[in-house]
Amino acid sequence: MSYEFVDQMMEKSKLGELRSPVSETLDMHLVEFGRGEAIYEMPAREELGNPLGVIQGAWPQRWPDARMAAATTTILTTRRSRRPRSPRLTSSPASSAP
Repeated sequence: MSYEFVDQMMEKSKLGELRSPVSETLDMHLVEFGRGEAIYEMPAREELGNPLGVIQGAWPQRWPDARMAAATTTILTTRRSRRPRSPRLTSSPASSAP
């Protein structure tokens, strides 16, 4: 897998042209990406909470999972001679509020 292919895939995801069922269901959007980085926004919605208004555990677990997968994908390469840097996860300020 080349960086060019991954960058094209990530750009399509950022533009909303390529979305997973999870990102569609949770209304999760890739905002920015770079080599080893992925920034997503995901709104907190009332229907994701329990009767007390607290966001259910599955909602916040999907978010870091998607970010880590996207960030890791940006550093994958078919060349084994380079050691990729560790991915960095970032949350958008607008999406970190419950």
